[in-house]
Amino acid sequence: MAQKDYTEIDWEKVEIEDLFEHFDGISASEQLQFIKWLSLNHPKLDLDWLDLFHEAIMCMPYHDKIAACEDFVLWFPMFQPIEYQERYQFVELELCDYYLENNNLQKLKERIQIVINDPISGIEAITIRLYFQLLYHGLYNDAAEYSKAIYKPIYECEQLWGSPGIPLIEGLYFDALQEVYQEYKSSGIFNTNNLIKIAAELDLNEDIEVFETEKRALQNPLNLEYFQDNFNSRKFNAIVFIELSMYFLKYMFDTYQIPFKLSKQFWNLISVKGLFNQSKAHGFFYIDVRTFAEMLEKRIDYHLGSNNIEMFGRLWGLNYIYEFLEKFNLISFEDARLMEENNTYHLHEFIKYTHCDLWQMNFIFKWPQSQ
Repeated sequence: MAQKDYTEIDWEKVEIEDLFEHFDGISASEQLQFIKWLSLNHPKLDLDWLDLFHEAIMCMPYHDKIAACEDFVLWFPMFQPIEYQERYQFVELELCDYYLENNNLQKLKERIQIVINDPISGIEAITIRLYFQLLYHGLYNDAAEYSKAIYKPIYECEQLWGSPGIPLIEGLYFDALQEVYQEYKSSGIFNTNNLIKIAAELDLNEDIEVFETEKRALQNPLNLEYFQDNFNSRKFNAIVFIELSMYFLKYMFDTYQIPFKLSKQFWNLISVKGLFNQSKAHGFFYIDVRTFAEMLEKRIDYHLGSNNIEMFGRLWGLNYIYEFLEKFNLISFEDARLMEENNTYHLHEFIKYTHCDLWQMNFIFKWPQSQ
């Protein structure tokens, strides 16, 4: 079979095993041509077209793989639109990564639209990952528009486990909260009308105590004695922790012009009850290596690698958190230095884990250097 010109064969009358034998016996570039020809001339064949394409490009050099994906999306979705819309995620993941790396925003936006058209089909590999990529690469407006377009279908989908849309909703809310803060800084007016409207649109039933805590923190300077008294009690108070997070968001925005929604993702890494106050020999915000490693073990998707980018960015953001805590005297100089060592250790471990995909983490070079 492999020696005969495949265009002369009626593949719908051939055993499927013979088709696969032919496919396995030719080069990757020939496999791509074969898939394309089959799809156009025998579209009714019961084949997993996306799996065949993935197998053909799997061992290709990177730029050959990208070229193959770019060609594939020009013709396959036109002839197999339903299958592509339901199975697009690994092809679009390759292209989005590439266009981000090369700062080709026009082509990136074209690929983003594919995800927007059906965010549920890409939920396992690309949908939420892409939000963090836009956010981490400083494409804040694009991240906001992307969130607005996809959060509702994700939120309303009853088939999804957990709450994958939380970062999207959270980002939109904290954008609105940042606008309140910016207006207050420039005019002295603290207007939450639009914030309340957006919270309602996002179906956020904000606890009144949390809302009042956020308002108080945005309007007032940090009261060191108040926080020291709370954290010296060696107890975790959720409301006090939320209030402190607001001061962190303000610090990051005022110092580095990093938006609230990005700083909130950094802070989310440590918003875990039981993470702090594990050592009587150190202050409240010291976290020993083992305790932190156990927390990461539960939160990093080591099996599928679906949140590698998300977690890498959060880990890198720890430097900002401990800079903030030290600047406001909420951690001692000695504990801060120990945390620098601990954080460096965890980063190195994660770098070893993500080594093949480390180039995708170059967004950190766009972030301001911590002081």
